[in-house]
Amino acid sequence: MKKILFCISFVLIVFSGKSQEIKFSANVSKRQLVVGERFQLQYSINSSASGFSGPDLSSFDVYSGPNQSSSIQIVNGNYAQALTYSFILAPKKEGKFTIGAASIVVGNGRVKSNAVEIEVLKGNAANKQQGGNQGGNSAKGGAVNAGDNLFIRAIVDKSKAYLGEQITVTYKIYSKYNQISFSDLKFPTFNGYYSEEIKSIKNDKLVTESYNGSNYYTAELKKTLLFPQKSGKLEVPSLDATCLVREKVQSQSIFDQFFGGSYRDAEVKVRSKSLQLEILPHPASGKPADFNGAVGYFSISAKTDKTALKAGDAVNYKITLSGKGNLKLLENLPIQFPTEFEVYDPQINDEINVAEGGMTGKRTFEYLMIPRAGGSYAVGPFTFSYFDPNKKVYQTITIPKIQLEVEKTSGDQIVVNRGGSQTGVKKLASDIRFIHTGNSELKPIQTNHFFGSTGFYSLMSFPPLALIVLLIVRRRSAERTNNIGTYRKKEAGSMAQKRLKKAKELLVANNKLAYYEEVYKALNGYLSDKLQMPVAELSKDAIKAKLTQHQVPEENVLSLLKIIDSCEFARYAPGGTSEMEDLYTETIQVLNKIDQQLKA
Repeated sequence: MKKILFCISFVLIVFSGKSQEIKFSANVSKRQLVVGERFQLQYSINSSASGFSGPDLSSFDVYSGPNQSSSIQIVNGNYAQALTYSFILAPKKEGKFTIGAASIVVGNGRVKSNAVEIEVLKGNAANKQQGGNQGGNSAKGGAVNAGDNLFIRAIVDKSKAYLGEQITVTYKIYSKYNQISFSDLKFPTFNGYYSEEIKSIKNDKLVTESYNGSNYYTAELKKTLLFPQKSGKLEVPSLDATCLVREKVQSQSIFDQFFGGSYRDAEVKVRSKSLQLEILPHPASGKPADFNGAVGYFSISAKTDKTALKAGDAVNYKITLSGKGNLKLLENLPIQFPTEFEVYDPQINDEINVAEGGMTGKRTFEYLMIPRAGGSYAVGPFTFSYFDPNKKVYQTITIPKIQLEVEKTSGDQIVVNRGGSQTGVKKLASDIRFIHTGNSELKPIQTNHFFGSTGFYSLMSFPPLALIVLLIVRRRSAERTNNIGTYRKKEAGSMAQKRLKKAKELLVANNKLAYYEEVYKALNGYLSDKLQMPVAELSKDAIKAKLTQHQVPEENVLSLLKIIDSCEFARYAPGGTSEMEDLYTETIQVLNKIDQQLKA
């Protein structure tokens, strides 16, 4: 009997050992796929474990992972635990790939999984056209795989445009999850463009939209108006986001099934696909001599506040340019005024709206003119030329002539040798004074002669000293003109303080959007002047590389980049006055630290 019981116990122990055999396996959701198509890589183990070490994934874009989930089952008193690690990947190139084994610690040892082989084929035509035109004038792209549950698309209204022509780019998220939040949003930097953010009137709630035959919850993340500043191939960069989604997972637990299933929160990293735009230069044929880069559709008008005045009186001459196009990029108009007029730099006033329809409104140039001699003068007519991107031709419109009647006065002086705009009204020389007649009281001259006195020698030494001072001033002025970069670098700190002072005023007025925009301009202007880099090239990577090259501590660099991110993210992270004040204080502290380190 003892032998029988011993044999039964031995058999039970053997079978029990086999039932608890540890299995660590790898599998993929697809064995054959195309370049850029996403798939899931999953590692599962039927035991409690720790210290997971994944394989080499350098041949893939990792959009999520490793995401860990676990489940526990108790059936008929038997306890079982399962642990799963998953990745969301996309292959970078075609070919056959072997995803190596992962390893994990179980008890006192480490176990390895099996390797997995996949085959990556060349992308089909549908994949290649993502980001290209899909009918009409709308170029769409950004979805790596339209069948995925979560992705971002970058959508532009045209894939080919002329220099200075406005382009609208919209970054949109598509999700099959009805609950989604963002833990991080990295907005792109548009190098090679002048950009204006469009304030969307839509709310931030998810709306349902059909795309490629499937329904998605969608929301606009960012909409921007772009004006290309150079011809050739220009990139619309990608937008990166880290999302938190709640997804339903299968569970064998009877309690989870009874209450509607089990859910888990997963962190998913998504990125839109960058787009390539073709920017055409302005046609050389038929280009007017007065063309100054205006692109769009415009009209123009001019008027003065008076048509009759006296010499020496001021008159306001106002030119209003209205229409749709790159209004904010238009500078002083090429206008020639009568030489008898003293003319000041124009005061520019804008009533410009940036919306989904583009940049529209009007820009007003107001000149202050002072005639210095009497007579009848004609101001104009002038011409203004712009390029019409729709008709692909140059258009020229005329500013009508305005006749001014100037009454002559006793102090009339004809202005000669006018060197451009003035900075202040100067009193011109008066005419020869009338010689007075009548008896004059004559007085004897002083007995002490001026010649040889201290005053005489002082006056004699003044001209050469003044000449020396003038030469030194001219030399320093020439050095500053020839080395404007060094001057801007030296004055970068003071210019940033002026901009931050304006930001402080906007903070007090609780003008949130204008405040963040002014802080952003202060940082960009400081970095551009201090690092001798154009604003268009100030990407975050370039800023970090330059500051690291100047041995700025990493903590200060990261603090600066964090402030820039906060300014860009302000639209999506509404906050109160306390956050704005904290950002203002932090900006001043970081700029002071970086300025001291760059001077060292």
